[in-house]
Amino acid sequence: RLADCNFMQKNYAEASRLYEQVIASRGADSDYALYQKSLCLGVTNNTSQKISSLQKLVSTYPKSNYADDALFEMGQAYLSIQQNDQALKQFQQLISEFPHSSFVKRSLLNTGLIYYNTNRNQQALETFKKVVKDYPATAESREALAVIKSIYVDMNRVDEFVNYAGEVPFANISRTEQDSLSFTAAEARYMNNDCEKALPGFKTYLEKFPDGIFALNAHYYKADCESRAGNYNEAIEDYQYVTGRPRNRFTENAALKAAGLLYRMESWAEALKMYNLLGENAENDANMQAAMLGQMRCNARLGNNGVAMQMGQRLLQGEKLSADLMAETQLIVGNAAFALGKPDMAGEAFSEVVKSSQGALGAEAQYQLALIEYQKADYINAEKQVFKVTSDYASYDYWVAKAFILLSDVYVKTGNIFQARQTLQSIIDNYEGEDLRNEAISKLQVIERNHKPAESAGSKFDDDDDIMIR
Repeated sequence: RLADCNFMQKNYAEASRLYEQVIASRGADSDYALYQKSLCLGVTNNTSQKISSLQKLVSTYPKSNYADDALFEMGQAYLSIQQNDQALKQFQQLISEFPHSSFVKRSLLNTGLIYYNTNRNQQALETFKKVVKDYPATAESREALAVIKSIYVDMNRVDEFVNYAGEVPFANISRTEQDSLSFTAAEARYMNNDCEKALPGFKTYLEKFPDGIFALNAHYYKADCESRAGNYNEAIEDYQYVTGRPRNRFTENAALKAAGLLYRMESWAEALKMYNLLGENAENDANMQAAMLGQMRCNARLGNNGVAMQMGQRLLQGEKLSADLMAETQLIVGNAAFALGKPDMAGEAFSEVVKSSQGALGAEAQYQLALIEYQKADYINAEKQVFKVTSDYASYDYWVAKAFILLSDVYVKTGNIFQARQTLQSIIDNYEGEDLRNEAISKLQVIERNHKPAESAGSKFDDDDDIMIR
C-alpha cells in the first residue's frame, strides 16, 4: 500500500523500490508488484527495463490476473520504440491466450494499425473488419471503421467501402455525424456531474440511435443517472443492456451495480445471475470478493444452502474479509449447515460469530446456538444459551423475544407450564412486532388447550423472577 501511495504521488523511484521488496518476498501480490513496477519504469522512460519486468511477470505468473495487462503494456512499449514486429507478437499472444480479456478489442485494433502502417493493407482490412464485426457500436469499432475508410480511399476502392459500410448498421456517415453530436452533448453534461440535464439527452440519443456508435456508453451513463434519480428498474434495464453486449470496459462495473440494485430490490435470482457474471469478469480482487459475497447471500436467500455454505467456506479461506464480513459469512455458513442437518458444523460457525460480534449478527448466532441445544433435547444448555441472548444482546428486541419464545418451548418440554405461560404472556404484552406476538399468542393458545391453568407445579422461579420483555 505504501508503494501504491508513492505511485499515486508520482514518487516513482520510491514506489519502484517498495514494489521490488514485495517482489522479493514472493508473496501473493508479487505479480501485482511486478506489474506496478513496470508502470513506474515506463513513466520514467526506462522502456527496456519495463519490457523486461513485464516479460518476467508473464513467464513467472502465466495465470496471473495481470498477465493480459502485461502483454498489452508490452505491446504498447514495443510500439513506443518502433519495434512493430515485437509489438505484434505481444498483441497476438494476448488475443490467443486471453480471448475474454477486455484488452482483446484494443489489441486487435493495434494489430490492424501495425499492418496498416507497414503497408499490409489486406491483413489490416481483415483485422479491422473483425473489430467491427465482433465489437459493434464500440469506440474501437468506430476507429477501425475510420481506418477501413482510409484504406479503401488510399486503394481507390471507394465503392467497395460504400458497399461494405452499407452492411454495417452504424456506418452511415451522415448519420454517424449526427450520432456523435447527439451523444457528445449529453456526455458533456454527464462528465460535469449534471445528471439532471444529461439524462434527457441520453434518452433522446438512444431513441434516435438505438444501435448507435455510442449506444454502449449511453446506456451505461444513463443507468448511472437513473440510479442516482432512484429509477432503479430503468437503471437495471440499462445495465443489463451493457452486460448483454460483448465484453467491454463497462461490463464489470455494470454487473456489479446491477447486482447491487437487484439484491436491494430482493430479486434474488436475478441478482445471482449478475453476481455470477461479475465473478466471470472480475479483474480485481475487490470485485471478485463482491461477486462471491453476492453469490453466497443470494443462494442463502434462495434456500440453496449447499451452494451458500460452499461459497462461504471459500470466502473464509481467504485473508481479506473485514471483521463484519467475516461474521456475516460465518453466520450464513452456520445457517446453511443447520438447514442441511449439520448442527455441529453450524454450532462451530455460530460460536465464531458470537466471539466477534456484539451486534445483530451476534444476537442471531447466539439464538441459533440455543436452538441447536433445544433440538438436541439438551434443555439445560438451551436455557443457558437463551439467557446469554437476553444478557449479552439485550438491545436486540427481535432476537430477545425470539429467544424467550424458544424458552417457553423449553419450559413446556420440562413440564414448567407456569413459566411457559408467563414467558409468552410477557411477549404478548410488551413486544410490538406483530410476527412474534402472533407466534406467542398461537403457542399460548396451544398451552391453554393442553394444560389446565392450575398447573404451575415445577416452577423454579419465584414471582420476583418472572420474565419480562421490555
